[in-house]
Amino acid sequence: MKNISIILFVIAVAGCSSTSSQYNSAYDSLPVTDNLLASQQWSGLKRFAPMYPVDQAKKGQSGCATVEYVITPDYQITNIKIVDTDGKTFGKEAEKVIQRWHWEDLNKGMLTQAIKTQTRFEFCLPDDKDCSTSSLVPSTECRGGDVITVVGSIIRVE
Repeated sequence: MKNISIILFVIAVAGCSSTSSQYNSAYDSLPVTDNLLASQQWSGLKRFAPMYPVDQAKKGQSGCATVEYVITPDYQITNIKIVDTDGKTFGKEAEKVIQRWHWEDLNKGMLTQAIKTQTRFEFCLPDDKDCSTSSLVPSTECRGGDVITVVGSIIRVE
């Protein structure tokens, strides 16, 4: 029984040490380049909106999240951090989708050094409001020029 406990402990410790937080403090001093991904050189990046959080759709809630992150020269995404949000769930969905964008499709050698940028996600339910980017951007608490609009549907629970 003691051997099994030791084995389980070793597996747990090994599992924890192999999980990286993907945070590199060397990037803390990098300035944020706002609206970076809107430039022509990034047009090859396939980006898509995150899932609309089901709990928020059931409640009929719209919201926003701005996520800051570092893009390394080999297109690794690190130091992901929610800098603005008006709902924890919106921030989590925004964080997850950035990792799933098709960074590997970009031309090699585009970056010679790491760059810090941010993307703003506007989550909108169209039943009672205009979900166009021009309507959402000035009316929420989140900041940033690189905006992705996420349009959901209200889920009616009976």
